[in-house]
Amino acid sequence: MMNNYLQVHHKNRLSKWSPPVTDTIKINFDGAVLEKGCEVGIGGVARDSSGAVLAWFSCRFSRQVNGEIAEALAAREAVDLAIRHGWSKVLIEGDCLSLINKLNSSDLDQSYTRPLVQDIKLATSFSSTLSFAHVVRNNNTMAHKLATRAGASLYSSRCFSPVEADLFGLLEADFYF
Repeated sequence: MMNNYLQVHHKNRLSKWSPPVTDTIKINFDGAVLEKGCEVGIGGVARDSSGAVLAWFSCRFSRQVNGEIAEALAAREAVDLAIRHGWSKVLIEGDCLSLINKLNSSDLDQSYTRPLVQDIKLATSFSSTLSFAHVVRNNNTMAHKLATRAGASLYSSRCFSPVEADLFGLLEADFYF
């Protein structure tokens, strides 16, 4: 029994980002309620099948919201990023399973995330090649770091390449395949 536990948990620690299929862009996103509880950080990174970073974002908002709202704000920014760039085949991954389930469901969301979920669904309704998938936290490290990094900055950042020098270490730690 203990061996099974160790195998599962050891494997989870070794999990890292994995590339999308060829000709697909993968955008990982994450939202975080920051230290004081009255600010939200969101982050995301877009990469191609070779792992090359195409764009990233790290934004801070002065809002007192819960974690799922923070995740929904990050998902909305990820969708906006895909639309702005005109990418045709996009897989958007996040580690908030309840939000991913809502985004993939045809049911009407009745929760407090409803306005954001509806907004995201409307924005993606014109693209049949944009999809959402759940990913475990260990496979979403870069997006999480960008979300929490937003709290350390006075300004929100959006970068479309090249990647800032201080992000190379994060990318290297996140990259595995």
